[in-house]
Amino acid sequence: MAETMGYAQGAITTGGVTALTASGNVSVVCIRVANVDGTNTADVTIAIDPSGATAATTIAHTVPVPADSVLRFDGPFFLANGDALTLTASADNDLTYRVEHLTIT
Repeated sequence: MAETMGYAQGAITTGGVTALTASGNVSVVCIRVANVDGTNTADVTIAIDPSGATAATTIAHTVPVPADSVLRFDGPFFLANGDALTLTASADNDLTYRVEHLTIT
């Protein structure tokens, strides 16, 4: 088996973003969420959406991220082929993310 380290990063919106869609088996090592707003707290929700018709599994639900701070969610969180990791914020572009992962093929 081959293992490849990778990452995904970007801004989180109120409509939600798909940070990662698994191509093969993926182990999410950690998720960092930073509040780049200097004044306001913003909430983050993180979920794994399976590729089948099963309901999403919530990892974190409306967790407050204080202004100018970073929260770290340590894994491992396992995603099967086609599963997606999604993040949603209570305010557009106040939060950014970085997802570090290991893909096993």
